[in-house]
Amino acid sequence: MRVPSKRVINILRKIIEIYKHEKSGTETLRQWISKIVNGIGTGSVKGVDDIKVLLSPVAQLDPVEQDPESYKDYGSDIRFSAKTARGECAA
Repeated sequence: MRVPSKRVINILRKIIEIYKHEKSGTETLRQWISKIVNGIGTGSVKGVDDIKVLLSPVAQLDPVEQDPESYKDYGSDIRFSAKTARGECAA
């Protein structure tokens, strides 16, 4: 899933939040992610598609009028256009 660079921190926080809720016992983040990638999750997140659904709202940029800074890459004053194709503004 492509994520705008200004949303990466929020995405990581959400992954950790989901992990804390979904993990089994002393399961590490690495172990949990491995299960999700292999489609053998045991909670409500069984695989990659399930986690994408939970992360999609976090990855979305607000309209440019609400948050114009989100439409500028770090270290640049030039605004970019959000696109679904690969680009320098995605991580």
